[in-house]
Amino acid sequence: MTAIYLGELCFPLPPETLTLSGEADHRRVALCDLGEITQLGSPKQLQLAFSGFFPAADSSLLPDGAVSPGEGASMLRRMLEEKKPVRFVAAGVTHPLSLQVTVESLRLWEEAGDVGSVHYALQLQEYRTASSAAAASSAASASRPETRREETRQTPSRYTVVKGDTLWGIARRFYGDGSRYTELARKNNLSNPNLIYPGQVLVL
Repeated sequence: MTAIYLGELCFPLPPETLTLSGEADHRRVALCDLGEITQLGSPKQLQLAFSGFFPAADSSLLPDGAVSPGEGASMLRRMLEEKKPVRFVAAGVTHPLSLQVTVESLRLWEEAGDVGSVHYALQLQEYRTASSAAAASSAASASRPETRREETRQTPSRYTVVKGDTLWGIARRFYGDGSRYTELARKNNLSNPNLIYPGQVLVL
């Protein structure tokens, strides 16, 4: 089952298309008597674009526990306005993604033939700092695998879901990493990570 997360927001329906694009900063240089050569450069930041809609509250398409159209639109507007990166995750797709992004563009609209639903179009850009780019370059060139530091966080054995919870948010709260929501889903035999409900007890 496809699951798309942006920060704390779990989209109730996966987008029809998800476009990932990237470029490399290669340069062409003309040398005397040798002609044109290529100087290989570093990859530029990835670009993501997708669109979809939040179904109306009375729609049969709306999964149990999913955000309402108004809540979804408000969460997207906050992410655009807060001037800080968020985590984007696409799970259950051929090429899973998990990366920090910034919201570059957001469009929200309603359509006459779909009363109560809110449609959206998003453009995201991979977020990098000088230190994160250096770390990624160092990790790529290292010959030995990275040793993961032992987790010292104390995690309770069970958690009761409350209104507004998402599996991504619960994983980030108790595991320190929202992308581990798939691990949480497996522990609790959840075939659809989007379907959790208030009062449900999850094994951590």
